[in-house]
Amino acid sequence: MFPRLVRADPALAPVVERLEREHHDVAAVLEDVDRALVAMVSDAGAGVDAVRRAFDTLADVLLAHLDYEESQLVGPLNTLSIGGI
Repeated sequence: MFPRLVRADPALAPVVERLEREHHDVAAVLEDVDRALVAMVSDAGAGVDAVRRAFDTLADVLLAHLDYEESQLVGPLNTLSIGGI
């Protein structure tokens, strides 16, 4: 969808670039959540606190990302006629 948005409105390129970077950030945080869960299950000494911290970080990162995405793309998606999105 992002390439179509930029083709329809080149001014959205910086927004799309930021969102793509943030997708990588979210993926890294998800990996942290996965590691914390695996540690909790596989190591009796690993507590639930690490899992809570990982999920708190995920919530913060993901909500900030979604807020930005919504604030920047709802308007263009409503006005641009790019079909199929």
